Amino acid sequence: MATAVRQDHSSSSSSSFSFPSFYNFPPFYTLQPVNTTRSKQLELWSDLIVRYMSHHRQFELDLSSSHCLFDNSSINRKLSLKDIRVVIDHLVEHGNAEWVNEKDKKKVSIFWKRLDEFATILYQWVNKNGLTDSVVTVWELCNGDDHRHNEWYGLSTNIMIKVIKVLQDLGKAEMFEGSTSDGFGVKFFS
Repeated sequence: MATAVRQDHSSSSSSSFSFPSFYNFPPFYTLQPVNTTRSKQLELWSDLIVRYMSHHRQFELDLSSSHCLFDNSSINRKLSLKDIRVVIDHLVEHGNAEWVNEKDKKKVSIFWKRLDEFATILYQWVNKNGLTDSVVTVWELCNGDDHRHNEWYGLSTNIMIKVIKVLQDLGKAEMFEGSTSDGFGVKFFS
């Protein structure tokens, strides 16, 4: 992978992120016609998006507004919305994203890790902390002060529910529905 270099962008939150050197390569902003080159380019975009979102602990990307990820003002290059959607579709195909609304494709949930990877991490944490046969709320897992250090902290409850469903399918958890998505509870099994 390319060596990371620090870039100054208009958004102060992006200035702390080290953009890779290929971010300053103008052809990076035009999807390439040769399949092998395009495939590598999509992998680079995917890795960049996941690392950026993880760095800033963000899980949702709104494509209806400009974002520094796709607009490099220092070289006056920008990925088109059509091409951004191709990149996001690639992330979706590989389990690192999910369209919030498949029809309009304006917002996307970005998973720093695939849902099965988050499920493994969550279940390891449950076992390490002796929480098997205990009930916790989905909201507590996503937003509770005791979880600020966990990788999943800040994850939307809708995504956490999908993570827990992975564990439920493996017989390692059972979810109890509340009146709202924030009211869901989960019991973990050993």
